[in-house]
Amino acid sequence: MARLDSLKRGVKREAEMVPLFLSHSLRSAAISLSSLFSSIFIYEALLFLTGQSNTALLGVFSFFLGLYVFKLVGVLLAEEMALRLGFRWTFFLGLILSALCISTLALSQRWPVLLCLVMAIWGLSAGFYWFGWHGMMAKCCRRGSFGEELGLSGVITTFLLAGVPLLGGWLISRFGYSALFAVSLFFIFLDLLSVRFLRGEQTHQDTSFGEALRLFRTHKRVALTYAGNSSGGVIYADAMPLYLFLILGTKLSLGEFLTASSLLVAFLGLAIGWWVDKKGKTGLLESGSLFSSSAWLGRLITRSVFPLFILDMITRIAAKMVEIPLGAWSYEKALDGHSTGRAILFRETAVCFGEIFACLLLIVSVLCGLGFEVGFLAAAIFSLAPLLLTL
Repeated sequence: MARLDSLKRGVKREAEMVPLFLSHSLRSAAISLSSLFSSIFIYEALLFLTGQSNTALLGVFSFFLGLYVFKLVGVLLAEEMALRLGFRWTFFLGLILSALCISTLALSQRWPVLLCLVMAIWGLSAGFYWFGWHGMMAKCCRRGSFGEELGLSGVITTFLLAGVPLLGGWLISRFGYSALFAVSLFFIFLDLLSVRFLRGEQTHQDTSFGEALRLFRTHKRVALTYAGNSSGGVIYADAMPLYLFLILGTKLSLGEFLTASSLLVAFLGLAIGWWVDKKGKTGLLESGSLFSSSAWLGRLITRSVFPLFILDMITRIAAKMVEIPLGAWSYEKALDGHSTGRAILFRETAVCFGEIFACLLLIVSVLCGLGFEVGFLAAAIFSLAPLLLTL
């Protein structure tokens, strides 16, 4: 009887996770449609206004720098909201701000000055949403199965996202950016419907930005791991689409390239999550870090499409090998420390610092006329940061 009750609780728990996974997948689809091509959209708008490629590149990376600064502000505000109202409301506000961001991005086609407002809204929406996501995962997932849950969420998201680059490239090529933004808003609307089924979990201990900074001194390796991993992620998410677009020449070709790469690694997340729970995290963190670093070094020596395709697949596989065990480790520490809010604030603050640093590095490289290669070399170094947790 006890075993039957345990099984029923497990089934109920899994059912409760469905809205969380679905929300993550739908928002990822909406934001990916906009963000994947946003660097290109901003680059083309600034190139049209200034006629100078370097100035346009500088504008793109300055936009993302401001975005991540506002994301940090959003994280700090989300912690206060989660304490008073619960994580579900940080989700809801993050999605409302995402819808406002996409709408403003669409209007910026006519009034480019609105990109400054987009930058702020986008950052705040990301801060609220990701604080809520990580908090709910730590609260709702089954202890000892964080890897499996993250892997399952990744599979659902990957399959939904697999067609996003191709869809985005096709929409822009046939109907323009307005159609892209309209489809993004549709995904946000579906996500808002799923959020109403989330549990009303909340934090119970107040924390602060100062407390998160003090934790940096006592948990240096962990902070550097989060920051380094996010720095490499920024270069991949914000610089790589623009780099590939300048090589491939069209948005549809970029979409085809990234869709094919996504499909080939779709199921690996589930296998990696199972491995994390059954076999441990150390081996995956080590292998994933080394594979990711090698892929970035490979981009320094080739601009040919097929090698870049192989390197993109390696990067995606390596990202799963790092992010799933790192996420599981984060949630375990949140429960061990009996303060989910403090653990998530520490994590997200370190992540934001890494993202801001990466954008500053890209800006400096443009100002010095050094091109994308400096960013790729830095990403190769940043990718080794998770090795700090294995020492």
